[in-house]
Amino acid sequence: MSVFISEPEYYSTKAITLYSEYIGKVYKGTVPHNVIDEITVLVVRLKNYIDESYILKFPNLKYLISPTTGLNHICKDSCLKHNITIISLNDCKEEIKDVTSTPEHTIGLMLCLVRNIVGAVNSVSSSLAWDRDKFRGRQLSGLNLGIVGLGRIGLQVACIATSLKMNIMAYDPLINSEIFEQNRIQRKENLDDMLANVDILSINASLNKNNFNLIDSNEISKLKKGCFVINTARGELTNEEALVQALRAGNLGGIAVDVLSEEQQLDNVEKSPLVSGSREGLNIIITPHIGGCTLDSMIYTEIVIAEYATQEIVKKNT
Repeated sequence: MSVFISEPEYYSTKAITLYSEYIGKVYKGTVPHNVIDEITVLVVRLKNYIDESYILKFPNLKYLISPTTGLNHICKDSCLKHNITIISLNDCKEEIKDVTSTPEHTIGLMLCLVRNIVGAVNSVSSSLAWDRDKFRGRQLSGLNLGIVGLGRIGLQVACIATSLKMNIMAYDPLINSEIFEQNRIQRKENLDDMLANVDILSINASLNKNNFNLIDSNEISKLKKGCFVINTARGELTNEEALVQALRAGNLGGIAVDVLSEEQQLDNVEKSPLVSGSREGLNIIITPHIGGCTLDSMIYTEIVIAEYATQEIVKKNT
């Protein structure tokens, strides 16, 4: 058995050592053609879309490991078809409960959006303009924050926002009421009811086959005029074209995203309505899926997934 790490840049040396000690030879970045049949474990990040054509490069592949919770960069049907086991951070939820990089990024985007920070910085650096009134924003204290998805990330966003004295409400039919009560979060049983009452909407739900375009034209039309929308979950959760149309029409105050619906393909990113709207000068902030991309969180999660995966693989092969 051998392991191929497809994106080895800055990959945790401890994680690589674990794979080497418990599974076998580790190849990084490229695999010599004469050993391609040895690869039984593929470790990926988010750069490539792992479809059937990618999987078929490794005829004896048995395990696909991703130190992520979202899995829309992997064709799960192809893995099922070829009897490949997917191992992800969804298998290690207790171990990652205190990882805060993505919630911190969500709050960072929120601040940049409502305070017009990006526009103000660009104005000073590009033209030495010093116009305070042009970039007058809002303070977060007292604003209503609506969170879609109160899992690990959504709950951490709520806790940070509470410390900023925001009013927190959330929609998540899968979360126990005790979680809402313990964290002083107003529970909304109906998504539409929440949308009509928020100044900022933060999308933190996990993507699944049942919630593509969860925030679609109908939901966007119910948002308060001037509402800010932030998505650090997955691009497919929103109708991106409808968001931009609402912003262009003056119905939204701004959009900040860390994800795009087809971000694995650079050509599709260039065609994204959010990218086009940003180039128009609309109040849109886009970051390249860096929410969880901190040295701290990546090294930690790479070790966590390596510890879990090696134990599972050893158990199944002894």
